[in-house]
Amino acid sequence: MLAGRGHGVAAKRPAAVIIYLAWAIGSAVERLVHTEEVTGSNPVSPTMETPATIDLGFHMPRDGTEFSRRLAVALKDTGFEPARVEASLRGTLIESLILDLSGTDIHPDVAAPAEDDVGVREIAGREPGTVRELYVRAAPLRLYGCVIDFDVRIRNLQIEWLTYEDGSIGLTEATDAPAGALVAFRARAPIAGVETALTQLATHVPGVRFDRPRIYASERGAGGFRIGGYVRVRFRFLSAQLGGEIRGRLGERGIEISRISLKRSNPLLRMFSSKILRDVPRRIAFSEFLPEGMKFHNLRLRITDYLQIEGTVR
Repeated sequence: MLAGRGHGVAAKRPAAVIIYLAWAIGSAVERLVHTEEVTGSNPVSPTMETPATIDLGFHMPRDGTEFSRRLAVALKDTGFEPARVEASLRGTLIESLILDLSGTDIHPDVAAPAEDDVGVREIAGREPGTVRELYVRAAPLRLYGCVIDFDVRIRNLQIEWLTYEDGSIGLTEATDAPAGALVAFRARAPIAGVETALTQLATHVPGVRFDRPRIYASERGAGGFRIGGYVRVRFRFLSAQLGGEIRGRLGERGIEISRISLKRSNPLLRMFSSKILRDVPRRIAFSEFLPEGMKFHNLRLRITDYLQIEGTVR
């Protein structure tokens, strides 16, 4: 299973980040905070919960076919149904690995990856390896009803093959390897699909319902954006109309927020919002996503009826 030892630990691992892209997006959306206009410049560095290892059963895979089959089983254990898993393996060198997640449907009824139930196993040996080229795509993947297209290419990813005392094999990214991977990515989602996702996410909270969410977005110069929306939130006998807008700029170091505003119809929200929003950060740093020495480059944000972002990491 992908979720096991190390699950819940923030890991700066590009392959694990890509494999768990959909879960990360879902978690980020659930943590969104509606805010009113505030001042300050508190930086925040986001972290991502990712699996530490991929369990591949017992004994080293003999070839790419066997490795592909075991990896497909591991992905299915997390709720993914990969349309294609294809690998070329020579010893500890993965010459190429293709993961096609097209058709995967992640929604509130799908349970999050389960914790490994075999307990903690002692690592008996480690052997370095390399993924020469990893290609992950989805055309599309459906996340809480939102259709997302993405593709990611990673070259020269350093890995470790783990051997446990019981003879089982695990695969993890090398934590002490020098930064040398090259990552190119592109992701695209319709704005209307984000509205659908918000509605489905509300079903996670008993008694909460989102009625008629509406989202709008536009570009504001190179890297600049304006994203806002409104929704009626119903919780038991309470009802409130919420609306908000964020303006900022996407750069290679992170996101700079220039304005955050909130409109709310419920008197209780107006009473407590200033206190709640006092420490809202105005800068989001990207450095915590990446191994030391790696940076984003050529980040491009496009907003039409779709949100699209692309760039490279090296």
